[in-house]
Amino acid sequence: MKDTKKYAYIDAMRGLAILLVILVHTSISIADKTPVVMNAALGQFGVQLFFVSSALTLCLSYEQRLDEKHRLLAFLVRRWFRIAPLYLIGILLYFLVSAYREVYLGYCCDFNQNYTLQNILSNVLLLHGLIPQANNNVVPGGWSIGTEVLFYLSFPILYWWLDSTRSILLAWVGHVIVLLCLVLSGLLYVSNNSFTYFNILVQLPVFLSGFLLYRLRNNIQYRLQTIGLFVCLFAFFSLWYYWRFQPVRFLLLPATSGLLFCFVGLHLAKLKRIPQIIIEIGRRSYSMYIFHFLASWHLAPLLDKGFTGIFGGNLSLLINFGVSTLLTFWLAGYSYKYLEKPFVVQGNRIIEKHFQ
Repeated sequence: MKDTKKYAYIDAMRGLAILLVILVHTSISIADKTPVVMNAALGQFGVQLFFVSSALTLCLSYEQRLDEKHRLLAFLVRRWFRIAPLYLIGILLYFLVSAYREVYLGYCCDFNQNYTLQNILSNVLLLHGLIPQANNNVVPGGWSIGTEVLFYLSFPILYWWLDSTRSILLAWVGHVIVLLCLVLSGLLYVSNNSFTYFNILVQLPVFLSGFLLYRLRNNIQYRLQTIGLFVCLFAFFSLWYYWRFQPVRFLLLPATSGLLFCFVGLHLAKLKRIPQIIIEIGRRSYSMYIFHFLASWHLAPLLDKGFTGIFGGNLSLLINFGVSTLLTFWLAGYSYKYLEKPFVVQGNRIIEKHFQ
C-alpha cells in the first residue's frame, strides 16, 4: 500500500497521457475547426508522456529485481503478458470493426490494404514497429506499441549502460546530434505522423528522458526543477508554433517533449495529493488507449454531425471529449479487471514456476 501511494504520480502521468491522446483523436472528428479544436493537436504528445512513464516504470521494476534468476527472460515474459494479450484482442476487434464498416456500411476503410497477412502477422508478433505498411494500420495508434516493444528489447542494455545522470545526458545529446546530422545531410526526413517520426530512432530520446526522471526523482532541487520545466516549455512551444523547417521540427519535438515530461513527472512526484480519479484513469490507461478509438473515431463523428455540431466546434469538442472519455473509462474498467490483471497474474505465475 505504501509503494502504491509512493508511485501514484506514475499513474497520474499515465492518466494525463491518455486524456491528451483522447483529446487529439476526438478533435479530428469535429467539423468546425476553431483555433481551440486545431490546438487540440497538441494532445498527440500524450504518447510521449506514456513513453517517459514507461521508461521510469521499467527502471524502478528492474532495480527491484536485480537479484532475480534469469532476469532477462523473466523481464521479457513479464512485458509480453503486460502488453501482448490486450493488443491481440485489439487486432481482432479492429479487424471486425473495419470489415463491418467497409462491407456492410460502405465506408472506404482500405480494409484489404491494411489487413494483409504480412501486416496482421507482424502485429501479432509485435514487430510492426519495423515495417512501415504494418506500423499504424491494423490497430489504430498501434505504432506506439510497436515502438514500445522495440524499446523493451533494448532496455536491459540501456539500463546497464546508462548508470548515471551524466551518461544519460550524454546519450540524449549525442543521439539528437547524430539524428540532426542525418536530417541536415538529407539522409533522414522526419514529418509528423510518418514512419520515421514513429520509429524508435526518433523516439529514443523520449525514453531516455524517462531514464533521466528515474535518476533525478530524488536528487534535484525544486528550484532547478522549476527552471528546467519553464525552459522546456519555452523550447517546446517555440518548436510547435514558430519553427517551420518540418524535418528538424518533428525530429526535435518528441525529444523536447520528453524532457518537458521528465520535469512534469518530477513535479508530480512532489505533490502530496493527486486526485484519485486521475490515478484511476492512469491504471486503466492501456485499456483506454486500445479501446478509445471506438468512441473518438466512430461515435464522436456521428454526435458532431447529428447533434453537438450545432453548438460550434469548441463546445462540440468538449462534449465529445467528455463522452469519449467516460465511455472509454467505463469499458476499460471491465478490460482492466477481467483482461489486463488476469494476464499479468498469469505471467507472474509462469515466472515464479520456471524462472525462480
